[in-house]
Amino acid sequence: MKKLLILGICLLLAISSTVIACQREETYPEVIVSVKLVADEEYRQERNSWQEEAGRLLEATSEFYQKQFGIRFLADEFIEWESPDLTPAPEGVYELAGTQWLADNAADEIPNQGKLVVILTGEDLSRRNAGILLTTERRGFKEYYVLVWAGSINPQNGLIHEIAHFFGAKHPQEWSWEYAEKYPSVMDPVKVFSTNTFDPKNRQIVLKNRDKFQEEVQNQINKD
Repeated sequence: MKKLLILGICLLLAISSTVIACQREETYPEVIVSVKLVADEEYRQERNSWQEEAGRLLEATSEFYQKQFGIRFLADEFIEWESPDLTPAPEGVYELAGTQWLADNAADEIPNQGKLVVILTGEDLSRRNAGILLTTERRGFKEYYVLVWAGSINPQNGLIHEIAHFFGAKHPQEWSWEYAEKYPSVMDPVKVFSTNTFDPKNRQIVLKNRDKFQEEVQNQINKD
């Protein structure tokens, strides 16, 4: 009888834990971010149906963010872009300037129109930054662009990393190297391709800023 009582208590605790876990997942109302999905000519020429492959990449990234933060990314526009050619970087040089220049050209030619612009490039960025988030106000309001090198060993993690910057996430080393070593994170530029977990501080930052894009879009509408 005593064993049955203990088993009953354990069962009730397990049920209670499950209910609490489900309730926690439901505390995050869904946030939907509209996306312009852009592909340059180098990306397109490597793929027979670039829209399908790019769509799958964004969908997988969206599923990750939906599970972690209740954020969904929906592509409602596909754009073909003729990107300027980058000058090859010297061997061994880790150059951010070329990636910045490429993203800046895209931002100049493609207005975001109240959407997040995700640019997939086939340019060789192997000795440059594999991705970048660009924020500009050249049209009088904030516009957000995420550029990702599709030739990296893990473009999905690169996209997860850059989108997180959009929500205010930082490289863990900005807090301390000890913190970065303690918490493997997709926000760590050194470990970005080897893990898709978030460190505790960046997780809280993304959760805090989940509604950021809707607020920026509303500000844009109010200005118009």
